[in-house]
Amino acid sequence: MRTEEHLIVEIDYPDAKYLAAYHSIFRDLMVAEDAVDRLLSMDTNSEENRCLIESLYISALVSYIRGFTSGKRAARLSTDIFSKLDGAEVVHNYFKDIRDKHIAHSVNPFEQVKVGVRLTPKTSNKKEVISVGVLSLDRICECHENLVTLKRLIGIAKEDLLHKILRKEEQILDQARQENIADLYEKSVLEIVVPGGLEDARSARKTYT
Repeated sequence: MRTEEHLIVEIDYPDAKYLAAYHSIFRDLMVAEDAVDRLLSMDTNSEENRCLIESLYISALVSYIRGFTSGKRAARLSTDIFSKLDGAEVVHNYFKDIRDKHIAHSVNPFEQVKVGVRLTPKTSNKKEVISVGVLSLDRICECHENLVTLKRLIGIAKEDLLHKILRKEEQILDQARQENIADLYEKSVLEIVVPGGLEDARSARKTYT
């Protein structure tokens, strides 16, 4: 016997937009955690994997910090979630500073390029300019200990979010069960429209603060 699929209808409860935000943030944290796990399994000093290492590092920081910043989402995480762990908020702010000053802005203390000219040795009989010399410094990843710490912060944030998600789901279920069941069946089927094209990319987004 074929089992009929359950019907999922769209609701416009105020709590629904917060639950959607929590799920969105949780997905970001999953990306951040996966990126950190991959970095922990790699030799982060490998020049051969430099591009991959830096990409994972940037992904981890951006995905993690995005959950704590204002934006389109109806909710965001608070650093209060770290209050029970000594020093956790300080370390969180360290990673936020790295994201803000290193990832978001290309000119920063962690990215330096200096240009000079290469000369023949001072002891050489012939003093002349040979070529241009360039020295560069940039930050592509954290040390192993810092990556472990970042993973721990992500875990705390995920745990806090799971509690928030469960509470919101219970509140939404309670509200839905108080409605007329016939009215619920008349609501639109839940769906997502995939945006596309330049115009959608250019359109302004509503921002919550």
